[in-house]
Amino acid sequence: MKRSINRVVLLAALLFLAGSVFAKDAPKYKTAEVKQATIADGVQLPDNINPPQLLTLLSDAIREQLSKKDVAEQVIADGGAVPDAVVPDSIVVECKIADFKKAGHTMMHPAEITMEINIYHRGEHTLIASATPNAKLVPAMYRDEEHLAHAVGGWVAGETHKVLK
Repeated sequence: MKRSINRVVLLAALLFLAGSVFAKDAPKYKTAEVKQATIADGVQLPDNINPPQLLTLLSDAIREQLSKKDVAEQVIADGGAVPDAVVPDSIVVECKIADFKKAGHTMMHPAEITMEINIYHRGEHTLIASATPNAKLVPAMYRDEEHLAHAVGGWVAGETHKVLK
């Protein structure tokens, strides 16, 4: 009898721990608007990259990845409508390619991208957080706009999620 009680208590404790480990936190914001990504003046992308197409794909990838990271209940495109009731709990995410250093002639010097990420409170238009992370890129990541947008979009969403914690 005593062993049965111990087993039940142990099973209940394990279920409680498993539930708390795998429980998802509710999103902190109601909506997140992802502005169209931009490129800083003077930034030279690889010759095989079409900048306008990259910026569209990058904005889409950031939006998609932010949705997966539960930053907000709803992630919308640039200019999307937000109901007045949720404006106080909404943010705007702006991303800019601040620098792109082309790869050297060896794998010892991979390409490098630097992004400027600014997150604003939608209602008050005040800066909540900003980051200027950089990442190394292997050639496969920038062989075309789609691959570059996918790689950078996921990374930017992760950095955004980090700075909002």
